[in-house]
Amino acid sequence: MFVDIADRYLYVLKFFSTWVVFLTLMSKYTAGTLNLVFLAIFVIVGGAYISYVYPRYYAYPFGPWQIKVQGAAMGFTDYFFHLMLLIYVLETFGDKYSLFSVQTLNSIALMVVYWLLIDYKEVYHLRSIDVKAIAVMFAVTLAVFLSMQSLVTMN
Repeated sequence: MFVDIADRYLYVLKFFSTWVVFLTLMSKYTAGTLNLVFLAIFVIVGGAYISYVYPRYYAYPFGPWQIKVQGAAMGFTDYFFHLMLLIYVLETFGDKYSLFSVQTLNSIALMVVYWLLIDYKEVYHLRSIDVKAIAVMFAVTLAVFLSMQSLVTMN
C-alpha cells in the first residue's frame, strides 16, 4: 500500500531532473562530491530530446489523476526545469569543475545507480534508439563544452 501511495504522489522523484535539482539545492554538501555541471548538461540534453524529438510529452500519475504535459506546457517545463537549472549551475559552479575529475566519476556512478533503480524507458516512454541518440547527443555536447572551456582558459 505504501509503495502504491508513493508511486502515485511521489512519481516526480523518478525523474532524473528532480534528482539533479535536489542535489543542486543541497550543493553545500554535494558540490565537492558531484560534478553538478556534468549532471546539468545531461539533464538539458535529455530534457531537450524528450521535449522536442521523442516522445514530446511527460505523463505521470499524481493521486487519482494521470497528468500529461505536452505542447506549449512541455516547452515551458523544459525551459523552467532544464534550461534554468543549467544556467544556474553554470553561473554558480561553472569554473569549479574539471571534466576529468573524481566529481565527474561520482556523477557517472550516480547516473548508473539511477539507471539501475529506475526503469527510465517506462518513466520517459523511450525506445532503445532514443537512449542511444541521447547518449550520442550528450557526448557531442560534452565535447563542445570541453572545447569551449579550453578556449576560455587560453584567453
